Amino acid sequence: MTTTTVLVTGVSTYLGAGVARVLADRPEVAQVIGVDVMAPPFPLGEAEFLRADVRNPLLGRIVQQAGIDTLVHVGAIPRATATSSARTSAREAAVIGTMQLLGVCQAVPQLRHVVLASTGSVYGASPGTPAVVSEESPVDTRARSGHVRDAVEVESYVHAITQRRPDVGVSVLRLAHVFGPSTRSAMTNYLRAPVVPLPFGFDARVQALSEDDAVAALVAAAAGDPVGTVNVAGEGVLTLRQVVRIARRPTVPVFTTTGRALGALTRWAGIAGIEPDHVDYVMYGRCLDLTRMREVLRFTPEHTTREAIERFATDTWGVVPTLHEEAGGSRPIGARPEHVSGVARGHDLLDAQESDVVEARPGGVLPAAALRDDDDGDTPAGAVDVPEASGRSADPGPPPTPPPGPVAGETSDAREAR
Repeated sequence: MTTTTVLVTGVSTYLGAGVARVLADRPEVAQVIGVDVMAPPFPLGEAEFLRADVRNPLLGRIVQQAGIDTLVHVGAIPRATATSSARTSAREAAVIGTMQLLGVCQAVPQLRHVVLASTGSVYGASPGTPAVVSEESPVDTRARSGHVRDAVEVESYVHAITQRRPDVGVSVLRLAHVFGPSTRSAMTNYLRAPVVPLPFGFDARVQALSEDDAVAALVAAAAGDPVGTVNVAGEGVLTLRQVVRIARRPTVPVFTTTGRALGALTRWAGIAGIEPDHVDYVMYGRCLDLTRMREVLRFTPEHTTREAIERFATDTWGVVPTLHEEAGGSRPIGARPEHVSGVARGHDLLDAQESDVVEARPGGVLPAAALRDDDDGDTPAGAVDVPEASGRSADPGPPPTPPPGPVAGETSDAREAR
């Protein structure tokens, strides 16, 4: 493979940071630039960090000067948020940000490959969903939640770039639900609830992908030739009740046929990021066909679905390791990852003006001198914190009063005392 220059978005997440770090270690990659509005709490290795919004027009100057030939867009994956305003902002950043980012990148003559981290949720989940959905199965264009509609729209933008630039190939990885101690999603928040609500009479099929395998799949796509659309998941399928048992979570049955009661209960329990499509999923489930993953992407996850759930359960309800030992050992559950030395080594474009952007120095693809150095420690470390769901336990009340009347085996003296 020829020497490449890679731009990775969403590096404040485990997936984005992992992809940037691994790609930067590959000998055929000249440079990796990681972009996000928040400083990554995970190590980036040799990758450079640029603090910027993908909607910032100044980013286009950087991309053109850098001569990006591979774009790995991880920032389009929606993050589980607790408030409707935060979800609206995240959707705007995902959809509008993707459209503007692709518009900038398509003007770069060196661009050859666009890799998108998408989601298997684009297929939807309903009684009419096929038993196994392949990449040729129709996507859910009438989804009830914005999360799915946004993912479908983002995919359409990525595929459309090939019409304007036939020399650019695309790889769209539709990931199954990603599980790991560093990943926050509607599904992981669902299992982290104090009591997991289960729809009575339903037992959905579940496929899982460990967060490390998700990173490896995106790296395989970025380092190889364009593969089009590919489903990615761990081998094997579990039912939702099997998943809950493996995770050793307490459950409560919800008597519902429409999902409304289940949705209301998840909101009552404080589970962040739950939308109608997630309620449909825990009722009907979904199973992805992995043929193209094995034969076209030539990728096999290291962990099966069961192993991904087991690792998630072990790591979450115990001591959670950081991305690598270099990140500072381990941290207790609920503790915010400390800012890793060197992670935010990079530059801040959020407050930069167009007059601040200068031509890149010879031999360098990032105009370091043009941007404010971000070593003052003021940049907040970590992605958006999602508060743990707080449980609601009923007051057991006073002990029951013994019933009146005679009790078998009771003496007359004891009866009078009672």
